[in-house]
Amino acid sequence: MKKKKWMSTTALCLTGVMTLQSVNWQMLDLYAADADNTDKALAYFVDCGDFDPSTLATGDKFGVYNSVTEQVYGKDPETGKTWGIVDTVSSPLKNGTAAAAPKAAYTDDTWPYEFFSTADGEKAGKTDTNRYTKNQSENGIDRHLDYSFEVPNGTYTVEVGFADPWGGSAAVLLSR
Repeated sequence: MKKKKWMSTTALCLTGVMTLQSVNWQMLDLYAADADNTDKALAYFVDCGDFDPSTLATGDKFGVYNSVTEQVYGKDPETGKTWGIVDTVSSPLKNGTAAAAPKAAYTDDTWPYEFFSTADGEKAGKTDTNRYTKNQSENGIDRHLDYSFEVPNGTYTVEVGFADPWGGSAAVLLSR
């Protein structure tokens, strides 16, 4: 299969919803533990940069292959499917973590970010979060965010959203 690339003039922060939807719905067996919080039409629902990946914002649902909204690449804690942000994770992390988000998924070269919060503890929505390239340019690394998802063979529709909350990013390249 040829590698396809798409260019956009938006930013390098992956934000909001990233969903993989199967065209052949019969392939998707329900893996997620809580069927009430699962959309059987989604393989994965990812809220990139979510500070608390164990929770969902109002109206959101997990995909059938994930039980958290964000994770470092590895097996999902409930479904056993392998997916997540692909990057190294040192101990200690070379860029540390943020005290405000101890449950978030951190890697050596990416950080989660939420730019919305309320005094009453309302969960930030998927368009209020993003994952950003923490010090990649400063460390001589080509800026990138890599995610990988275990899915059965088939055809999928992938939806992604991008944001540039700081106004310093170049064009985005999506590839598969």
